[in-house]
Amino acid sequence: MKGIEEVVCEKLNTITSRGERILENGTRLISPAPKIAPQAWHYVLFAPLSVTTIEAIERELSTPFPNDLRSFFQSWNGLKLFGYQMQVWGKRNRYVRVGDEAWQPFDLVALNQASERPTGSPGSVVFFGSLYDDWIFFERTGDGKTRIGRTGRKFFHPEEYWPSFDTWFEKSFHNFWNQYEVAFSN
Repeated sequence: MKGIEEVVCEKLNTITSRGERILENGTRLISPAPKIAPQAWHYVLFAPLSVTTIEAIERELSTPFPNDLRSFFQSWNGLKLFGYQMQVWGKRNRYVRVGDEAWQPFDLVALNQASERPTGSPGSVVFFGSLYDDWIFFERTGDGKTRIGRTGRKFFHPEEYWPSFDTWFEKSFHNFWNQYEVAFSN
């Protein structure tokens, strides 16, 4: 069975003919999106995080990542897909606004500060990404397992759950791919 990293790369490799840039910091930009913004790209994959950096983020958030999310970060420091409609946040190292160094993920630690979280969010959930305008989070269940949820950006009111990061990612990625790329090719 293919991992999500392999599936994503296989799909994206089929469209690199539209344009691709690999930045000095390892960020991979695929398929320019001038209708979104002059310098936008449809797909942005950030270079992987080291285990040490992942552990530092977990300490800052006071919680370990689920194993599959931890594995994801060892492949990518977040990503922005489908014209930024599906995102996994990561570690932002700088806040420059111009040039190649501006290509950074949204900062997962900063977006988990109390002032940034949806109103009513329990302290036990960790937000790590977005899908359209909704935020994606993980939480530990009473039996010690982890589940992934989706809630609105303003108020914490979970609308959907998945049993794992990989399940959420695979389902969301394939749904988007089938809609976005079909629309793109028409």
